[in-house]
Amino acid sequence: ILNFSMIENNQIESQIKISDFKLCEVVREAVTEVSMFSERSISIPISDDLTMTADRSLIKHALVHLLDNAVKYSTSAGSVQVTADMEKGQMTLAVQSQPMIQVPESELEIVFQKFKRGVNGYKIPGTGLGLYVVDHVAKAHQGNAKACLKKNGEIEFCISIPQYQRDKEVGL
Repeated sequence: ILNFSMIENNQIESQIKISDFKLCEVVREAVTEVSMFSERSISIPISDDLTMTADRSLIKHALVHLLDNAVKYSTSAGSVQVTADMEKGQMTLAVQSQPMIQVPESELEIVFQKFKRGVNGYKIPGTGLGLYVVDHVAKAHQGNAKACLKKNGEIEFCISIPQYQRDKEVGL
């Protein structure tokens, strides 16, 4: 479990344990965890062979937060999908959903700040910490987190993580 005080004290980077793992296994574990509290169908079109090099536990933690948000904020009939793409040494994990509440584009960056939620997000229970944690997990891996609106009205939250050599330190 990610200790929030580690984030607040900038200690998350010193705790990273880089390993190679099958990404689909971690995504399925995160989906199973979120599915305990929701009957929403979550699509995972990720190859069983796709391997990621990162801190497995932190990536799962970030995915749980992304999926939890997608389930909470999407329409009951809307789909939730997790995708992964490896390009130019970056693994990008994306969670897409059809939001039930319109998110102004101007708010897409602030939702990664501590205790910040979109203007319309206060109607749904939450602390405003989930995406803050996701952002810090990405940064601890020297990556980034972002959100964008798609032309079809879906919202997509992504984390991009550089893929390390196992013998290379993360070093911040």
